[in-house]
Amino acid sequence: NKKTLVITLGVAVILVTGGIFLMQRFTAPSYAVAVVKRGDIVEEVSASGKVESPTQIDLRFKGSGKLTVLNARVGERVAAGKLLAKQDTTQLDAQVKEMQAGIDLQKAKFSQLLSGASPEDVSISETAVFNARQSLLDAQKNIIDRMQGAYTKSDDAVRAKSDQLFENPKTSHPQLLFSFPNDMQLEAEVVEARVTIEEALNEWSGDLAALSTESDLTLAAALAKKNTAQVKAFLVNEALIVNALTPSSKITQATIDKWKTDISTARTNVDTAMSNLLLAEENLQMKASALHIAENQLALKTAPARSSDIAVYQAQITQAEASLARTEAQRRDLIISAPVSSLVTNVRGEVGEVVGADVIVVSLAAGGALQIQLNVVEDKIVNV
Repeated sequence: NKKTLVITLGVAVILVTGGIFLMQRFTAPSYAVAVVKRGDIVEEVSASGKVESPTQIDLRFKGSGKLTVLNARVGERVAAGKLLAKQDTTQLDAQVKEMQAGIDLQKAKFSQLLSGASPEDVSISETAVFNARQSLLDAQKNIIDRMQGAYTKSDDAVRAKSDQLFENPKTSHPQLLFSFPNDMQLEAEVVEARVTIEEALNEWSGDLAALSTESDLTLAAALAKKNTAQVKAFLVNEALIVNALTPSSKITQATIDKWKTDISTARTNVDTAMSNLLLAEENLQMKASALHIAENQLALKTAPARSSDIAVYQAQITQAEASLARTEAQRRDLIISAPVSSLVTNVRGEVGEVVGADVIVVSLAAGGALQIQLNVVEDKIVNV
C-alpha cells in the first residue's frame, strides 16, 4: 500500500546514506605534515650521451719526414713536455753542433780581443822588433859598404885605368894622348865626360866621408847609382875608342892591348859594384819593411781593443746566434712533445714510416673536468 511504500523508501534512503558515509570514512586520504621552508624547485629531463674531454689536441708535423721515434700509447697519461714523436733530425743535429762550436770560437776570440795579448806574445813581438832593427842596421852598414865599394871601383876605373889615355886627366882641360879621327864627336864627349866625372868623384868622396846609418841612405844610394852609371857610360865610350885604335909611331900594339885589358877590367869591376849596390838597396828596403811590420804587430798587441773591432765581433756573434736559433727552430719542427699534461686518445704511424703534414700523429685529451655530449628531444628542450 501507499504507507508501506513510503516507509520502505525511507528505510532505503537511510541505508544508502549510511553506506555512503561509511564508504567515505573508510577511504579518506592520509596527510603528511611538513614545516614550511625555502628550497629549490627542480624539474628533471632524462637523456643519454657520450663522456668526453672538453679539449681535444691534435698534433702533427709541419713537413714530411721519416718517423724515427713514436713514444705514445693510447690511454697513456703524459706530462707536459714529454717527447711523443720525432722525425729524422740527424742533419740538423750536426748543423747545430757545428754552429755552436763556431759561436764558442768567436766568443773565445772576442774574449781574447778584450783581454789583449799575453805577456808572452808581447815579449815575442818585442824580440821580433829588436831583431828587425838589428837586421836593418846590418843592411844600412852593408849598403854604406857597397856605396864605398862602388866609389872605389869607379875611382880605380877612372883615375887608374882610363887615365892612361889622358894628359892632365884631373884638370879642367884633359887631353887624349892621341887623336881619334874616326869619330871626333866621340872623342870630344870622352874628354868632356872626364872633367865631369872628376868633379863627381870629388863630391862623392866628401859625401861618403860624412855618411852614417843615421843619414838618408836612400838619397845617398840614388847618388851612388847615378855616379856609377856615369862612370860606366864613360868606360863604354873609352872602350869604343881603344878598340878602334891601331899601332903607330907613338902607340904600340902592346900599349893598345894593355889599355883594352885595363878598360875591360874596369868595366867589369864597375858592373859588379853596380850589381852589389842594387842588391844592397833591395835588401835595405826589405829590412826596413820587415821592421815596419814588426813594429805594427807590436803596437797592435799592446794597443787596447778598438770600439770598431768590438762592434764587429759582437755583430758576428749575434749573426751566428741568430742562424743557430733558426736551425734549432727547424729541428724543433721535427719533434712533437706534449704541450700540457693530458691523456693520449689516438696514435697514428709507425717508426720508419714517412709521415706528412696532413697526418695527425698523436691526439690528446687535455686534463681537467670531463663533459658529456648528449641529445635532448625537442619537446623537452624547453625545460632545460
